[in-house]
Amino acid sequence: MPTVLHFEDDKLLQVVIADLLEDVGMTAISGELDRRGAARQVHNLDYDLVLTDMQMPNFDGVDVLEWVRRQRPGTPVVALTGASPNQLMRIGCDPAQFASLLFKPADLEVLLNVIDHLLSGGPSAGADAIPDSPRFSSGAGWRG
Repeated sequence: MPTVLHFEDDKLLQVVIADLLEDVGMTAISGELDRRGAARQVHNLDYDLVLTDMQMPNFDGVDVLEWVRRQRPGTPVVALTGASPNQLMRIGCDPAQFASLLFKPADLEVLLNVIDHLLSGGPSAGADAIPDSPRFSSGAGWRG
């Protein structure tokens, strides 16, 4: 059973994500929201994929990506954000560094397809990696 470590500061969305993952047979670990606790989880826990919000009060998705790359190179990190592409650039986010980046409100079916694809060893490069599920997706149709 795959395990997903997820970081989300919106408590309702945190519960929705955990329930969604568990409903499809995955183990969901809700990440701590303080910087030190989150970094410790990335270092110590066993997980197959990380799902992270991009903007949180004590750290951001770029921090999570860097921690995962140091501790678990090759582990896919999927970003979920309500920020605009311009806001992401201002916080130093290069969307191409993530296995996938989805914009809120994300289509939950697309989110599950992306996670399933990455956990099954599918490529994370390019918008064509997942048919009908773009690597960078939003209602506005922005693509990386």
